[in-house]
Amino acid sequence: MKTRSLSQRRAAAVTVAVTATLCGALALSPAAAAATEPVPPTDPSTAAGAATAGETPAVSEAAPAPAANPNGAPASGSAAVAAPADAATPGAPSGTPDTAPDNPGANNPGATGVSPGDPGVNDGGGSGSTDATAAESTAPQPDPARDLKNVDTRITNVVLGVGSTNSERYLVWYTDLAHSTAPVVEVIRHDQLVNGQFPEAGATRYDGAQIVSIHSGQGKSRGFEAFSNKTVLRDLAPDTRYSYRIGDGSIWLGQWSFTTEAIKNDWSFFYFGDAQIGAKSGYRNANPMESSLQGDADGWQQTLNVATEKYPWIRTMVSAGDQIESTNKIKQHEYDSVKNPTEREYLGYTAPNQLKELQHAVSHGNHDWYYGAEDTYTEHWNIPNYDEQTMNYWWGQNNVLFLHLNTEFNREQHAPLHDSWMQKIIAEQGSKYQHIAVVMHRPLNSVGDFHSVSPATDRVRRVFGPLLKKHGINILFTGHDHTYSRSHPVDNYYPGVFKDGEWTGATGNYYNLGTGDNAPKEIYLTGDQFVSIVANSSSGSKYYDVHQTANHVYTAVINQDYVPEYTVVDVTQCSLTYRTHRAQAVGAHALHSIVDEFKVYLPYARPTLAAMPDITVTQSEAARLNLTADVTSSVCYPEKYPVVVSGSINTELLNTPQTVEYAIAPGTPWEVKQSRTVTVVADPLAPTTSQTPASAPTAAAPGESSVETVTPRAAEPGVTAAVSAGGEGADARPATSGSHSASQPAGLAKTGAAAGDVTLAALVAAALTVLGAGSLLRRRQQQG
Repeated sequence: MKTRSLSQRRAAAVTVAVTATLCGALALSPAAAAATEPVPPTDPSTAAGAATAGETPAVSEAAPAPAANPNGAPASGSAAVAAPADAATPGAPSGTPDTAPDNPGANNPGATGVSPGDPGVNDGGGSGSTDATAAESTAPQPDPARDLKNVDTRITNVVLGVGSTNSERYLVWYTDLAHSTAPVVEVIRHDQLVNGQFPEAGATRYDGAQIVSIHSGQGKSRGFEAFSNKTVLRDLAPDTRYSYRIGDGSIWLGQWSFTTEAIKNDWSFFYFGDAQIGAKSGYRNANPMESSLQGDADGWQQTLNVATEKYPWIRTMVSAGDQIESTNKIKQHEYDSVKNPTEREYLGYTAPNQLKELQHAVSHGNHDWYYGAEDTYTEHWNIPNYDEQTMNYWWGQNNVLFLHLNTEFNREQHAPLHDSWMQKIIAEQGSKYQHIAVVMHRPLNSVGDFHSVSPATDRVRRVFGPLLKKHGINILFTGHDHTYSRSHPVDNYYPGVFKDGEWTGATGNYYNLGTGDNAPKEIYLTGDQFVSIVANSSSGSKYYDVHQTANHVYTAVINQDYVPEYTVVDVTQCSLTYRTHRAQAVGAHALHSIVDEFKVYLPYARPTLAAMPDITVTQSEAARLNLTADVTSSVCYPEKYPVVVSGSINTELLNTPQTVEYAIAPGTPWEVKQSRTVTVVADPLAPTTSQTPASAPTAAAPGESSVETVTPRAAEPGVTAAVSAGGEGADARPATSGSHSASQPAGLAKTGAAAGDVTLAALVAAALTVLGAGSLLRRRQQQG
């Protein structure tokens, strides 16, 4: 049973009353009519990460194609959706968690060699010189200021985490033993700084019981003992730039700024695949910088630099998981050992200033597991609404509720735990948001060389696929593959088990609307369908080749350029647009070139068009009839998808029903239709008076009028001007002038007066005239 009603899911739809003129059928091409989502202007004064005088953290952390592999397999089941051909422009539960990576072998040995150029300072890395045997590429550059072996230990691992709601941010940071005595944080509106410095008064202060500090393990791995500190910044105003500083009670250790999201339905966020700092394999091990932990950290820094330089207004970043590498390498006796690289990997991941200036949502990946992983994971992240049993959590921003699911709990006994958690959170929070998005590390629709056919992926498909179906999830973000892919629309699709070169036991449906270059740029979902993306590496630490023998029938787009990537997600009330960029140039592809871009219209934003009653009108009314005056509809993008009326009304064709068709988004999978009949009848005959004049009255006596003057009351709706409602008494007066037409209010379902009513009115008028003349004669006789 779904826990979110359809009416709640349709809160995104904008109800509109649309007026259309009579016209022929209009064939609307959504691809031709679609416009690129508006790009917000760059505002240096509010852009996250804008340099400000006085903002000097204790540690200087500023850092310096193969064609798509399409699948042409036929779809399973008939396609319920389609897309236009034109392309748009750009505690742990029972059971043992998976603690090992899927691939037991080495990571893709062999290929591109790029020699690093001169170290760049504050430029995100310079262009690298190209090896004679390598494709042209831009390589991340080392930054001596962020040497992971020589860090300033006073304050490290500062991360501005997402909050439960728009008005919160969850902050975490590490301080070494010498600077952990009395942690304190101050926050102030950025425009209240004085020459970039905090004033003596006016800042909100967090200290004492407002900060939770615990002694962190793995000191030998880190190289120094430290405390993990956490607090929640509350009551933050929307669309406001703040500065915050962190101290130890006697000195300030660092200062940064961030800008909160504006409260609106149209907004954007970054989505990053596995950074996996410390994987160290890169692509074929040719680049020495890609074969080191420092190189992974520099690649991650460069991706964040180029992404935020191109999209400086984006203030939120979401991670697919596998932030670090250390998994299955840490044994109990090595947990607090120099052999354990975990803490140095965390130092590399959290070093960029972007993690201090943009709100960051982390995900739980398989490489975040190892001996003592739960403690280490929760020490490094300050996570809202964290469920200790499943390690799931939720948060909300604007119109999106994000559910982060822990795919390491992927055994059969874990399914009820995830189910009950999702049901509870959606019941409590779902109606507050227009969209519900699931973020989880392992994909359902993997294409990786080993991942796509691994037992772990099979378990994830069996456990999480039905849960997404049950709870009506239409938005899914994943990672893990270190290869980019986009699925077809799928509805609880399970490909079965891959054995001896083929899949057996498939269930559910997928809908092949086109693959590779023919994949649709606009997709209309229905029911519980979703389209998911699998993000590539965001650091260049490791890539996987595509499995070449498995037929990935569920996949629309596959791409592996062996360069880091980042994705921008544009959210509206009715759709999500996914735009994945290359974070380095490669071959003919420039920096920021697009790997894949597509727009998904969500099913609960589908247009509605209420049924309309049949109507009967007179010929006069038909000439001025507004056929959409009583139309009730809901539609996203009314400018693009207006109510279209087809058919015409012949005013000379009397007493015969004529059909008029109504449609929204005709010719698209979003099309909705209604029809009605209109019957035209003749205008009523005009009422007439007697053609025989009354006998001429005699001359009036002095001081007396010869004719009694009568002023008729104005006709009421549905009453002729000749006779008012009631037909008797002082108000039942005849008209003083000749023939007239019955007056009626204009309307869609009004009819004219019957011919019999007109004849009766004429007779009554004549009779009253005669009676009036007789009365005047009797009065004269009495006076004489």
